Amino acid sequence: MRFSVLMSISPNEKATNLEASVNSVINQILPPNEIVIVKDGLLPIDLDNILDDFSFKHPDLFKFINFKQNKGLGEALKTGLLSCSYDFVARMDSDDICVPDRFKIQVKFLQNNAHIDIVGSYIAEFCGSTDNITGYRNVPLSDKEIKTFAKWRNPLNHMSVMFRKSAVLKVGNYSSMRLIQDYELWIRMMNSGCIFANIPLVLVYAGTIQSNKKHNLNYYKYELIIQSKLRKLGFINYFEFARNIILRLVLRLPKYNFGAIIYSSFLRASDSTPSRKSVQFFKVD
Repeated sequence: MRFSVLMSISPNEKATNLEASVNSVINQILPPNEIVIVKDGLLPIDLDNILDDFSFKHPDLFKFINFKQNKGLGEALKTGLLSCSYDFVARMDSDDICVPDRFKIQVKFLQNNAHIDIVGSYIAEFCGSTDNITGYRNVPLSDKEIKTFAKWRNPLNHMSVMFRKSAVLKVGNYSSMRLIQDYELWIRMMNSGCIFANIPLVLVYAGTIQSNKKHNLNYYKYELIIQSKLRKLGFINYFEFARNIILRLVLRLPKYNFGAIIYSSFLRASDSTPSRKSVQFFKVD
């Protein structure tokens, strides 16, 4: 099965992060057939040089889309997805690292489960190096569990997903909404009847800065938008709406840093992740 990888790169990305991320995509056991990269704004010369070097070494692998100004991740992915040549599309962030068999596992899973439209996985968060794991973000596994969990918070790790392009385009593609464009897309997909799954394995290492960005009041205004949309769609009731916005306000209060404390203590596993030998959710040859 041929598939695409979709990435977006902002001008403030670190060169070392970008190089490590793209290398982890290229050096997969099952490598992608194309990598679609959206340059979300004019990139500094060190980032462009890295991409030029990769493109020179793999001339038929990369497809670049250039934005003169930064438009945000949602708009970048919306444009990038339209340029993906294959129905299986894997998301990847420019500061994260794929485990070597990530794509093999996810492609096999979607091939064996034709009714599933999107599959994600657990992630391991690291600081500085993947040898320095600071925690794990485990997510619900079955479609029913994922949709129940979505009433409270994002049920997928965005950088870990592989989806069917046709299913995403059917609901209108990514939106231009900033910061929570993935959560908003999942809700539209759920509302249209798409089927979800998560694989109970760590398939991506994510930098802890991903989590730290969310513990501020600026993020809260976007959460109000998505919670209002959930209510209008009937995805949550009035009680759930009130509960969610109150709890999210407490989590975002910078004075006390409740968000970081609660996230670290309760919303992720700090020192454990399932053994691959113990997983019975799927089988991979």
